[in-house]
Amino acid sequence: MQRFVRGYTITEIMIVVAIVGIVAAIGYPQYQNYVREARRADGHAALTRIAAQQERFFADNNIYTADLTDLGYGGVTAPSVDGHYVVASAIAGATFTLTATPQGNQAADATCPTMTLDHRGVKLPAACW
Repeated sequence: MQRFVRGYTITEIMIVVAIVGIVAAIGYPQYQNYVREARRADGHAALTRIAAQQERFFADNNIYTADLTDLGYGGVTAPSVDGHYVVASAIAGATFTLTATPQGNQAADATCPTMTLDHRGVKLPAACW
């Protein structure tokens, strides 16, 4: 009695490869969007941390500072913890506006090209928060 060893045909293998390719083509862009949205938390944290430091500086000096070296950073801009954003401060009278600009791979985030937080706690654009 002869036993036949069955394997997969090239057609079956190609169908599986095609299905995996289709699933990957659909899933990968969604994954990239998820990663971009998750990285926004790095910008949020940087903005809120520097805003709190601005308020402490204001409590001590009765003025906000545009130079972030006064808050303990190395220059007029401050990087976020993970480096996905750079935060700059703009001062107008007794107000400040912090702007987080995406860096590196995060710069491809077309939905949120910048995020801002001001002295009143207004966060723009709202879709990014």
